[in-house]
Amino acid sequence: MKTGIVTFGVGAVVGAIIMVAGISLGGGFSPQKAAATPMVAAPAGLTQEQKAFYAQATDLYGKFNVFAARIDKEFAKVDREAIESSLFSDLQTMRSQLELYKVQHLENYPSPDRFTQQLLLRTNAKGELMPDNAQAKDYPFGPYLQQMPANPFIRNTYSARMVKFGHGACPGDKSTGWYMDLDSGKFNCNDPSHTNM
Repeated sequence: MKTGIVTFGVGAVVGAIIMVAGISLGGGFSPQKAAATPMVAAPAGLTQEQKAFYAQATDLYGKFNVFAARIDKEFAKVDREAIESSLFSDLQTMRSQLELYKVQHLENYPSPDRFTQQLLLRTNAKGELMPDNAQAKDYPFGPYLQQMPANPFIRNTYSARMVKFGHGACPGDKSTGWYMDLDSGKFNCNDPSHTNM
């Protein structure tokens, strides 16, 4: 009989912890909120053994949620690092292809008004785009990219693939995904966290 009482007590305590957590968190679970939830006094009528278990279980609940919050932060960190690694790879690809274009086009970079087209289509040494009825041998260069890469740190998916042109350092104003300095030819990410990548 005593075993049945203890078993019932364990189930009641665990249920009480979950119920108290749910009420304390306003019906929505959040590791950050749960970790900050203060310990709740044991219900009246419990034996000393049950009170001790209740206290241990409540303490364990708090520690578990602190741990869960830390794990959540670690996953967020790993996810950001993976995105930044992809961004760096795209940036290196753009820079290398721009330098190749320059070598094959009389030391000129793609022009601002036809930048994307000159990278995605075939051109001749002057940077002229290949017409539909032309022969490929007359336009031997390119394409250099299959598509313009997107900067994942720019929310607008259209702007994320666009390039802003200017003179001097990259502004990092997030108006476009990328920035090219027309004086130096340097190509950068146009978001404030990665202008110096």
